[in-house]
Amino acid sequence: MSLKNKHLVLLFLIVLFAGWVARRIPWPYRSASLKSALFTVDPADVYGLRITHPDGTDLLIEHTPAGWMAEQDGRSVPIPQDSATALIGLLTEPVALERPSNPASARMLSPIRLQLLTHRGPTTWIEIGSESASQTLVRFPWRQGLYCARVALRSRLPQSPDALRERRLLPCPPTDICQITFAWPNKDSSLTWEKNPISRSWYLVDDRKILSPQDSATIPRWLNAVARLNHLPFADFFEEEQDEHQLHLVVTLTTVDQTSVTLRFFKLSPVQDLEDPSLLLRQGMRTFPSHVVHSSANPLHFFALSDEYSIAQLHLGPY
Repeated sequence: MSLKNKHLVLLFLIVLFAGWVARRIPWPYRSASLKSALFTVDPADVYGLRITHPDGTDLLIEHTPAGWMAEQDGRSVPIPQDSATALIGLLTEPVALERPSNPASARMLSPIRLQLLTHRGPTTWIEIGSESASQTLVRFPWRQGLYCARVALRSRLPQSPDALRERRLLPCPPTDICQITFAWPNKDSSLTWEKNPISRSWYLVDDRKILSPQDSATIPRWLNAVARLNHLPFADFFEEEQDEHQLHLVVTLTTVDQTSVTLRFFKLSPVQDLEDPSLLLRQGMRTFPSHVVHSSANPLHFFALSDEYSIAQLHLGPY
């Protein structure tokens, strides 16, 4: 082989070796900053997310035949699809990644572990560290060192299923309500009030009787009482199919844009013992509630109502 050909072969081998090294060297060394997803998977292929907190507590978010569920400590509750998909989107959308400005001082303290569940199998886990000024430390086990993601991650990760659940029963301001219908299933009767769009006065629909100013003023107060239901504790113990639960009252609220919200009030039978008292304690309740409320605007959940004054005020209606 001539000397020229030997040089060409040597040059080819050098280029081949350089390409081999470039493909295997950790990507932060190839670029000081880049944009990449934390998990490079197709979001449509993801059916679950496992979050392991520093204390070892696992939170599993998973799509099931019944919809999206969140499970922790053996307790599984339904969650809105938007909550689950937003979280998965956060982890699969490209973010700016770079080396910490001071690698020597960067420490992974109390990391949170994340793992996506896909139809092709679970992904390798990553660790989420401290967060400051919309930047989060991240560790990829298959890479060397720590990286800084220019996005708030840790503060957006739920610690419990309740962080993914919506507590609102009334999704609109009370001033938007223009019609109220009370129905008592056990009495087979109902009453409807409507608000005149011009005079803004309320009247009973059956006899078109306009309420006096004094009586009309009670309706905004009653609607405000309904709005305060937005922060009730979850009634995870409740099963609508049980015979001892009595549907006591159905209230339908209609807004000016003709959107309706139906509130159903169930009166509970007194109980001495609950099979799992932790279901109450997790929601800050020490006694069994007397009523449960369900809203068509938040169909996945039931809510516990124990305040006797609020119950009396709601059941009396806007009189």
